[in-house]
Amino acid sequence: MRRLHGMFDPKTIALIGATEKEGAIGRKILENLLRSHDRGIFPVNPNASKVLGIKSYPDISSIPEKVMLAVVAVPARSVPKVVEQCGRSGVDGVIIISSGFKEAGEEGAQLEREVDLIREKYGMRIMGPNCVGFMRPSLGLNTSFLLARPSPGNIAFISQSGALGGAILDWAVSAGIGFSLFASLGSMVDIDFGDMIDFLGNDPDTRSILIYMEDVGNAKNFMSAAREFARRKPIIILKPGRYEQSARAARSHTGATAGDDAVYDAVFKRVGALRVGEISELFEAAAVLDSQRLPAGRRLAIVTCAGGPGVIAADALMDRGGELARLSDESMKQLDAILPPYWSRNNPVDVHGDATVDRFMQAVSICLADPMVDALLVIYVPMESAPSTRFARAVAEVAKKWWKPVVAAWMGAKDAEEGRRILVDQDIPVYDTPEQAVRNYMNLYEYKRNLDKLYQTPEALPEPGAPFKNRLKELLGTAVEQGRTILSEDESRDFLTSYGIPAATQTSVTDIDCELTIRARKDMDFGSVILFGMGGKNAGFFKDFSVGLPPLDQTLAKILIQNTKVYNLLRSFSGKQAADFEELEQILVNFSNLVVDFPQIAEIEINPLAVSNGRPLALDARITIDTNLDASARSPYPHLVITPYPTKYITHWRLPDGTDVLVRPIRPEDEPAEQEMLSSLSMRTLQTRFFSTIKNIGHEWLILLCNVDYDRHIAIVAEVRENEKTRIIGDARLIMGHDPTYGEVAVLVHDDFQGKGLGTKFVEMLVEIAREKDLDFIRADVLTENTRMLHVFKRLGFTTQWFIGGKSEAVLKLK
Repeated sequence: MRRLHGMFDPKTIALIGATEKEGAIGRKILENLLRSHDRGIFPVNPNASKVLGIKSYPDISSIPEKVMLAVVAVPARSVPKVVEQCGRSGVDGVIIISSGFKEAGEEGAQLEREVDLIREKYGMRIMGPNCVGFMRPSLGLNTSFLLARPSPGNIAFISQSGALGGAILDWAVSAGIGFSLFASLGSMVDIDFGDMIDFLGNDPDTRSILIYMEDVGNAKNFMSAAREFARRKPIIILKPGRYEQSARAARSHTGATAGDDAVYDAVFKRVGALRVGEISELFEAAAVLDSQRLPAGRRLAIVTCAGGPGVIAADALMDRGGELARLSDESMKQLDAILPPYWSRNNPVDVHGDATVDRFMQAVSICLADPMVDALLVIYVPMESAPSTRFARAVAEVAKKWWKPVVAAWMGAKDAEEGRRILVDQDIPVYDTPEQAVRNYMNLYEYKRNLDKLYQTPEALPEPGAPFKNRLKELLGTAVEQGRTILSEDESRDFLTSYGIPAATQTSVTDIDCELTIRARKDMDFGSVILFGMGGKNAGFFKDFSVGLPPLDQTLAKILIQNTKVYNLLRSFSGKQAADFEELEQILVNFSNLVVDFPQIAEIEINPLAVSNGRPLALDARITIDTNLDASARSPYPHLVITPYPTKYITHWRLPDGTDVLVRPIRPEDEPAEQEMLSSLSMRTLQTRFFSTIKNIGHEWLILLCNVDYDRHIAIVAEVRENEKTRIIGDARLIMGHDPTYGEVAVLVHDDFQGKGLGTKFVEMLVEIAREKDLDFIRADVLTENTRMLHVFKRLGFTTQWFIGGKSEAVLKLK
């Protein structure tokens, strides 16, 4: 990541393939580079002493300064040799503009593999090949051959396709949209969407991240980065290829091979990103999400000065699953007092075409104050009694006073243009038509709803007994030795019952209310995925299923169930007992655990999972063995893109008085216990851990502490049993973030247990985990007054350094 930062703000740039030939890509890139300021630009062309009046060099090794970024625009066959020269010269990053790689066939794919091997050899970062490069308008830097010159802004746009990305960029520039960064990634031999999200997530100039994606590239990298930043910065994705025919077109265009579109849908929801279906929606959604005002619900009030547009907005809202807010009696009384006696007395609120700005704004204020309203849409058409600019300023002023979202449809052309500009300047999302405004409000609602569901604190489900994994592995091994790839029905049932999934024979259950199916299979991009939905003989006809990614917890299992049509059937059978959702959620979690534990399984299906008298029972199961599994894979979970709960870090330890302490990684289910611990700390302990006294320990903050990505953030808690309850008495963290070379360490011990060796135990564990993860060093910021913690660090080999301002740094080199 350090090299990536240098690559995106390089002090020296070499263009390999620079030329004076009119219309050539090498010339266009050089002309763009020369517009940047305070950077050394070095053309490389062995056949010219000067290019555009600037000294040219025969190769990159001849350049007298260290080159931070090399832009390569030479024929594909010459690229590996050029990249090798860049590596020898110590270049931080390379942009390969050249095409003719995997998108051109096997010969090009072989060239791409050669480039990747050279990259690994020297540790360079590479963007491309077959890409356009990047622009950073605030730095005046354009490494591409595109003519567009966007103004600085707070939207980052990442496109896999260079041509489409360039066209969208050109359209956005003409619409006055500014950018913090534009990048075209091409074939993604190295730098991919995950890398870009990591970079932009920490970029202060970026508030929204827009992505045009044809395939995900490194799925694990994308998942980890997107989960890290999606709550802080909206990630909005346009991914084509929803149908097989269009997916084939994408493959032939970029050489990309993408998996099942339903899986992509599930992935985007799991990471908290918003998927849109049209190019224009990318920027429309960015505007509404960037406002940072998320609705509490789907109840929308509409205030309009024209009846027709209000009705159109109401229809669009109903079509998209929204709800017209039912105004309170108090609001109706207030509206009666300011509106003509013939007003509709309903939502949409039509203030009529003779309304003044004051009447319009009174209606707006009444609706925003109504507790039955979650958000407001204001529809304006040009009218003499309420000039566009004056009304826009009034709307912006009132909107500032409320956290409820306000969106606007400002209809008309020249008369409405200045009003739209005023609203944009005040961060009020504004659209040309009511339908656009409603669509983006519903995008806002769905985005908020998905995040709320995703980070709802899971209930702690009963812990099933540990399955006998070795015996089950022997079953798989025996089947392979016998030349079988499919387990018998009895063998498959053995797997299910070992993981606490209730099973019965087809003949033993006669009263069946509903048939479901649970299935896991391997997607080409995202590994093992879980499908839940309607089962039995009609499953193929109804095609009612939802997709989830293991590992699942109770919250994710609940979402998987609720995202199906059969969910409503399960809630109430006519005259019979509804399904036991708690048991169904437990079955899904147990099924997920089975999938996590056995990468050897290519596919497992329970069909039907019968619901009888409310209780789910597996009547038939089928397990297929993966004969293509890479036995040399270093990870114990090569089939997963989300790292599961790291049970290997669970251990027991004793306090000096003999009290047993369970030390283990944190889980989302720990949120209530973590809040209880934090809320009972002394002001001094809060100060020494967080460098401030935190007054409000709410759900949003606890999400960051308890819902962690175990790839990037290992959080260890210590718990004891008191009065038949578990109590968390401390936590410690190793946060690796986006830089794989080091980790940040933080330790917290509750006041009641300080001075008993727990802090030392925590640090010892984190050091061992850091060594296992092959980090170069770990560090911690410590208040200088926290002498007890500094003493622990020193005793365990850390070097400490004092800084002005009352802080010290503790560092332990591991290599």
